[in-house]
Formats: sequence, structure tokens, C-alpha cells
Amino acid sequence: PPASPRRNEVIPAPAVESRVEEIRDRCAFVSLEREWNALAAETDDQVFYRHEFLRVWIDNFAPTDQLRVLVLRDQVGRLEAALPLVARRGRMYGVPIRELSSASNAHSCRFDLLARDAATAGAAFFAHLARDRSWDVLKLTDVPEGGKAYALLGAARARGYPAGTWESLRSPHVPLPATHAELLGRLDGKFKANLRRRRRKLEEKGRISLERIEVSGELAHHLEEGLELERSGWKGRGGTAIAQDEATRGFYSELARTATDLGAL
Repeated sequence: PPASPRRNEVIPAPAVESRVEEIRDRCAFVSLEREWNALAAETDDQVFYRHEFLRVWIDNFAPTDQLRVLVLRDQVGRLEAALPLVARRGRMYGVPIRELSSASNAHSCRFDLLARDAATAGAAFFAHLARDRSWDVLKLTDVPEGGKAYALLGAARARGYPAGTWESLRSPHVPLPATHAELLGRLDGKFKANLRRRRRKLEEKGRISLERIEVSGELAHHLEEGLELERSGWKGRGGTAIAQDEATRGFYSELARTATDLGAL
């Protein structure tokens, strides 16, 4: 986490033909959707970095926080980089701090800087933030290993700021092949035997069927079924189910509706 620079330190702007803009108004952020997603498609088109995902996150998890969205434009105004931040009050080791944090939390899975040139964007964004005395700590969480946001870490260290990293979240995932047969071919015999045994146990309780929901008008009903199913287990007993927290419920519900509208659910 970078600290404020020495009072007499001179912080030069990066020598690039670009400009940093800071967006604090939600309407102005919403208006960036088209060019934001175009930049994502050209650089790292993951759902977690797309504008609609971040908008839904901000609306539900940071509705009253101050937006600090940084964008970098070239000399003709083309969007070159984007970094969505929020300003918050917090504590670190018991000390009150003014924190600039990534627009992410445990429900985000990952976060990163969007940029065509990470080194240029990282230097420009950190130079912009270093001239601002309104924050004490910059915290970016769940950046994937080798992510572009590490350029800000490098820029902070180059300027002599205290900076560091910690292991936060590991998300297991399975790359899906083109066919079901190919997927089964990757599994060992013992694993497949366990799947068959468990399926038989389920079939003893009743018929198993798979239903795919594609009609948006049916989403609300099936979403409620899913949320109730989750709440019926240990999460409900522990008070951590999605339906038991207004912000979390709003995030997943709105994300599902948005994905349905985009034909992506």
C-alpha cells in the first residue's frame, strides 16, 4: 500500500502523449460502456472486467461510495486504459485510513487494469494519484498473477513508495473442451465411477432432469428457486446465503437479468 510522498517531492508527469481523466459521477461512468467494452474486447475480454459487471457491482456494493474511475486517452481521445476505484474510510492495523480500493470484493472473483500498454497506463495513473493528497492507501484486490495492475505496483516502487503484495484469492476452474466426450476423456476411471455411483443414489430418490432456462420472463421464478435452494443448506444456517444480504442478493439478481438481456446467461 503506497503512502503519501515526502512533502517537498516533485512528481513529474509521464512523458507520453496522453491524458488522465478522473470520473467521479455515476452518469459519466455509465456513458463509458460502449468504449469501455470495446477496450476490454481488444485487451482482456473477461466478464469480470466488462462495464456491465462493474456497473452492477458498484450499484449494489458501493452505492454511496465516491467513485474514482481513472481513464487514459491518447492525443485523439481514444480510450487507452481504465481503472475503476472507489474511495472509502477504513482501518489498517487499527489505524484509520483513507483508502482508494479496486471496485471489487469477494464476489468479484478477479480485478485488473484494462490497458493496451500496461506500463504506460500504470505510470500515468500512479503519477495522477501521487499528486492527490486525499488518500493514504491504494488497495487492489484479487489481481491475477501477471495482471496488468502490477504496473501500478512497479510505478509505486519506482517512486520509493512502500508497496507490497499478499495472496488473496485462488479461484479453481475447469477449461471446458468442445464436446462432452472429450471432457469425459480427461477424467480418470475412479472419478467417473464415483460420478456414476452418486447419480444412481440420486435416481433412487426420483427422476433426474436437466432444464435450461432461456426465456427471460421465466428468470425471476427460477432465480428465486436457486436462491432458496442455497439458503436451505449450511449457508442459510450460517447466515451467509445470497438471499440473506440485500447487497449480495441485488448483485447476483441484477447480474443475471443483465446477462439475460445480453443473451449471455
